[in-house]
Amino acid sequence: MTSFLLLEPVGGCSGDMTLAALIDLGASVDAIEAGLAKLGLEGWSLEVRAASKYEIHGTRVDVRIREGHGDAHVHGHTHEHSHEHGHSHDHGHSHDHGHAHEHEHGHSHEHGHSHEHGHSHEHDRSWAQIRTLIEGAALPPRASRIALAIFERIAHAEARVHGTTPEKVHFHEVGAVDSIVDIVGVAVALDHLDIDRVFSLPPPLGSGIVQSRHGPIPIPAPATLEILRGREVRPSGPGERTTPTGAAILAALGEQGPLPPFVPERVGYGIGHRDFADAANVLRATLGRAAAHQDELLQIECNLDDASPQLLARAIERCLGAGALDAWVAPLTMKKGRPGHLLSILAPASKKDDLVRLLFRETPTLGLRHHPVRRDELDRRFEQVETRFGPIPVKIGHLDGEIFNAAPEWDDCVAAADRHGVPARLVRDEALAVWSRAREAAK
Repeated sequence: MTSFLLLEPVGGCSGDMTLAALIDLGASVDAIEAGLAKLGLEGWSLEVRAASKYEIHGTRVDVRIREGHGDAHVHGHTHEHSHEHGHSHDHGHSHDHGHAHEHEHGHSHEHGHSHEHGHSHEHDRSWAQIRTLIEGAALPPRASRIALAIFERIAHAEARVHGTTPEKVHFHEVGAVDSIVDIVGVAVALDHLDIDRVFSLPPPLGSGIVQSRHGPIPIPAPATLEILRGREVRPSGPGERTTPTGAAILAALGEQGPLPPFVPERVGYGIGHRDFADAANVLRATLGRAAAHQDELLQIECNLDDASPQLLARAIERCLGAGALDAWVAPLTMKKGRPGHLLSILAPASKKDDLVRLLFRETPTLGLRHHPVRRDELDRRFEQVETRFGPIPVKIGHLDGEIFNAAPEWDDCVAAADRHGVPARLVRDEALAVWSRAREAAK
């Protein structure tokens, strides 16, 4: 049964709020810490505690960085980055900090002097360095893919904002140890919860001005807005509500559009640090399962008038191998009377990007159409019957205990026919007859 995760950025979305919401939902802190330990980073620890906003109870996560590690400060205390809204922005490039940071910390942080950071600190990492770190960490494959996808979103956005290339981007805020812990922690948590699909509602943008190394910049930060380009967002009250890391998590993982019917099973809340007058500063995560007998899919199709039968067959084969549930070709007449073909595939929405790229690569089409469709389907099980040609599995389609159809598996019928030198249809007919007699006898 397909599992769904719905992320609702009620008050906002950041890396630590997402990690907190997943832990509140049931992700194991021990599993997350074990995964993060594979990165080989030193000097960090997770502080996980209960918290609430406006009587909504959930979990808050802070990443503690010890003095002398990563983004450590010159004053000698444990530093608690919260990646919360309202901090100074210096994402995506190395810098020398001649100004005071305005991080929202889990403790009073009033020191009368600036945080002094230099270029040589460990927290200035390039996208290539972060990619190497994650790829070499022996994380679960799905967790590694998720973490890389999030970082890649940020790298490309920062490159566009600063007029450079992703490989030349040097992260400060997102390259710091605590940000790496947030992002990789989210990836490990999603893998631990065994999530099949993630949906997200539009995040709040916030408003106002925040100080950066380059001077005052607008909220949302340029990187945040670049990451969310092409996605639905919503206005909100003042303050930074969605950080670049939070935006990258939503953009890299969250599908948008009509939510499929699903059954909520668990709900978790990631609690932010700041208070807003217009919304509880929480991120809600709902884990559910697909509603019985119905699944929301995409139908992707294109018209082709210059494709050979061999090319069409290859495209169908590749699409099915890449996760399409079905694929077919129908003849059609195109403009000026030209004969052509309609190539269509049915696929989960989560496979859209991969299948679109595959169709562009495997066919001469210049454009594709896609639209959501819903499919009602029968529950399925297999029953094996014994025939004189050997055992043959029969696929049973049923709903609420009522059997609607039964069909012997064709590939098994063909294999048995080849072994016995008989027509495959003979094996199929006998398998169905044996199953029908057994069913009648059981009544």
